[in-house]
Amino acid sequence: MKRIRLGCDFWAPNRLTHLYLKSEQERQYNYLKDGPCITFPSLIYKHDTKLLILELEHLKETSSVKSKLNQLQ
Repeated sequence: MKRIRLGCDFWAPNRLTHLYLKSEQERQYNYLKDGPCITFPSLIYKHDTKLLILELEHLKETSSVKSKLNQLQ
C-alpha cells in the first residue's frame, strides 16, 4: 500500500506538469500561427457599458443633490 501511495505521489505532479507544459506549448504555437488574440467587444458589451455609465452618472447626480441638502440643513 505504501509503495502504491509513493507511486501516486510521484506520478500525479509529473502528470500535471506535463499537461501544463503541453497546454503552454499549444498556446505559444497558436500565438505564432495566428498572432495575438484581439477581440472586439460585442454589441451587448457596448450596451452594458453604456448602461453602466448612465447609472454612474445618475448616482453622481443623486449624491450631489444629497450633499446640497445636507449643506442647507
